[in-house]
Amino acid sequence: MCLTVPHEQSHPIVSRTWERLSSLSFLQPDAYNDPAGAHSGVFCRGEESKSLHTVNRPTLKVVSTRDSMSDEQVQERAFRGLVRDKSALDELNSLVGMAHIKELIFEIYAFAEVQKRRSKAGLLQENTILHMVFKGNPGTGKTTIARILGKLLFQAGLLAKGHVVEVERADLVGEYIGHTAQKTRDHIRKALGGILFIDEAYSLARGGEKDFGKECIDCIVKGMEDHAKELVVILAGYPKEMERFLDTNPGLRSRFPIHLAFPDYIIDELIRLQRQQL
Repeated sequence: MCLTVPHEQSHPIVSRTWERLSSLSFLQPDAYNDPAGAHSGVFCRGEESKSLHTVNRPTLKVVSTRDSMSDEQVQERAFRGLVRDKSALDELNSLVGMAHIKELIFEIYAFAEVQKRRSKAGLLQENTILHMVFKGNPGTGKTTIARILGKLLFQAGLLAKGHVVEVERADLVGEYIGHTAQKTRDHIRKALGGILFIDEAYSLARGGEKDFGKECIDCIVKGMEDHAKELVVILAGYPKEMERFLDTNPGLRSRFPIHLAFPDYIIDELIRLQRQQL
């Protein structure tokens, strides 16, 4: 069955991504019988390619567990109201540049919305893992995107609050034994229902063997497991430093399936940014 897009979906971001969304098969039942697929991540953008990769799911099908509801009705319900509240989407679309980042963020939002509507329709849901890594130089919009993403995931029903708790190394790493775990757990509790945004996350792995940063990383990983459905963690920092950071802990990379690369602004985009501030 082909995916039919309602005529009212005319938002600029929506229109640019419907074609790509139609190739995703996260509604296909066999996707839920593949444990490897469930843990390999929802979306992943490769470093060498700007295309969206999925786990060998070429078709889109909807199968209802309710005999009284047709496939077309389930599909219509899944996408009806996808952009009913356009405030966060409009905010995303108004940002200068970042075309590929915008498309991927909308796809994540669309996926979250579909999962919510699948649940209401009595359909199976995919294991949703939305922890992310933002790679980019300072001033490329990483924090702004995180705040908008919180609003979108709240609108889609995946986060209870959608707020963003922004922290860095000094907020998480303590000065004596036991202090780091306490500080980290406190910030995780504050972020429940929203996003924990860790800027310059690679700095947690600096300081040598006796540094408390590793204790912080272990505490974050445990918090992600204990609050899997209540928390999204975003690690942000320079591209090369983030790659090295992910290699410091064997379990880190697999727990952050979504990687977004934020490009530097070009001259024309910088001029547009300056004009917006006038």
